[in-house]
Amino acid sequence: MNFLAHLYLADPDPQSWIGNLLPDLCKPWQWQHLSAGYQRGALRHQRVDRLTDRHPLFITLKETVSTERRRFAGIILDVCLDHYLASHWEDHHHLSLEAFVLTLEPHFLNPPRQLPEPTRTILKRMMQQQWLQSYNHVDGVAQAFNGLSRRMRFSNSLIGAEQELIRQRDLWLPSFKTILIDVETQLADF
Repeated sequence: MNFLAHLYLADPDPQSWIGNLLPDLCKPWQWQHLSAGYQRGALRHQRVDRLTDRHPLFITLKETVSTERRRFAGIILDVCLDHYLASHWEDHHHLSLEAFVLTLEPHFLNPPRQLPEPTRTILKRMMQQQWLQSYNHVDGVAQAFNGLSRRMRFSNSLIGAEQELIRQRDLWLPSFKTILIDVETQLADF
């Protein structure tokens, strides 16, 4: 799962929201000294990733990614799962996506000083550039893949990976719903 799904699955608390993003934004040694709320969020993120990666449907969907991109199938599916969630947000959350983002905004635009500066910058950009809302559209998914591709330090095939979503939409979207519900259910006692 990517940013939006991790925020959706977080406890409804600013430290949990930010903590649920930390494993994707910085190294463990950069968040392990933070308060318990951030650490719990980061550990929840890791649990979500394990549950998702081991989900039988997720494993099956990886095989549907084209061979030239299969090495990055997990990343591609994570981003596309955020597209599913953004485009079906009100089926899963009592607030609209816009209202949910507004609850995050003050915490992300003014993140705690104890976070690493690059992490603070990304949280601010996420709000200023409306990353979460952009997942609702294929163009936003393309932007996410372009950004991920640029940040990787090695050659990759993520640019243009939104074509995988277009090609597999009918198969992937119902599967994403099942995966999301199953992961949410398994988190109930976390």
